[in-house]
Amino acid sequence: MWRHIASNAVTFLIVAVFLLAGVILWGQREYTAEGPLDQAVCLQVERGSSMARVSQSLEEQG
Repeated sequence: MWRHIASNAVTFLIVAVFLLAGVILWGQREYTAEGPLDQAVCLQVERGSSMARVSQSLEEQG
């Protein structure tokens, strides 16, 4: 019986490792993929700017 439990545990571990590797690869691709913009936007945030002002500046620049 212990052999069956150990075998099931090893099988579960192998499946878990493959799933974890898949999630890591997916996350890495999502992180390094290009964004939805055609070209990058450079925005300089002035000291003391509020979130509303920053979002307005982003909207103005596209």
